Amino acid sequence: DFFDDQCDADNANRGMLEKYASSELWVGVGGMGCVDVCQSLAVLADSLFLPVVSFECSQGELLSDTTLFPGFHRMGTKRTRVPDILMFLMDLYAWDHLEIVTSATLSYYDQAVLLQNSLPDFPSTIFSVGDTDWEATLSIMDTIRTQERRIIYFFGSETLYRRVIC
Repeated sequence: DFFDDQCDADNANRGMLEKYASSELWVGVGGMGCVDVCQSLAVLADSLFLPVVSFECSQGELLSDTTLFPGFHRMGTKRTRVPDILMFLMDLYAWDHLEIVTSATLSYYDQAVLLQNSLPDFPSTIFSVGDTDWEATLSIMDTIRTQERRIIYFFGSETLYRRVIC
């Protein structure tokens, strides 16, 4: 069964408990992507003796603490090593510029700025766009195409990602 938690821990807890109360067939909880939701549901599910599997929650360092979140399992990777990996690849492949495309949503934009600031020796440009602004998305991608830039790092929703790659 699926429901949209809207990246809100209270909404996720309420929705999960409503679904849990309506069935005895539960084997686990999965699919979350927002750190607050992952942390909250990990505690709740552990109390119900259910494992939690997340496809994302990569910026949640606290979630790596197995004493706090013993039933939490991460399918994605943590982002703490991304700057080191990008610098290694920049040197290896002689990359000269990084394009960072991000949702204008503050949480994604902040992550883009943090990445840019953690790479002072790697020239980069941040392009920020609203999730539903198709014309702006086309304009940004056209700019990247005309400048013949090919190294792109993305922060945003799946909906925006699909727009960007189209």
